[in-house]
Amino acid sequence: VGAGAAAAGGVLLSWWLLAALYCGPVHLAGFFVNRDLSWSASWRLAGAALMPGAIVMIASLWFYGGGLMDLVQLLFVLGAHFVVGWVYLFLSLLFVPPANEALRRKNPFAKAARR
Repeated sequence: VGAGAAAAGGVLLSWWLLAALYCGPVHLAGFFVNRDLSWSASWRLAGAALMPGAIVMIASLWFYGGGLMDLVQLLFVLGAHFVVGWVYLFLSLLFVPPANEALRRKNPFAKAARR
């Protein structure tokens, strides 16, 4: 039970640290493609982009445990699951609303026009 709790805590800590590490490049890329990304939104986006890579890694651990993969293949998937996260990270920027649409939604004169 202790080893399982330590492993779960370690995975959550590594996800938090990787999301904190990836949020800087995502925020910068979002600025250059003119997307509405705050620092907290880029951190959440980075954390969400890590999930598909984690699913790939979980599946590979099941395959390794079942004898369908050897250690070399598992180590290859270990490196590839980071690449899956990066692909999702930068492709997800296409689905963030552009900065000019965000400005239109935050129109300060919208309430004054309704009066």
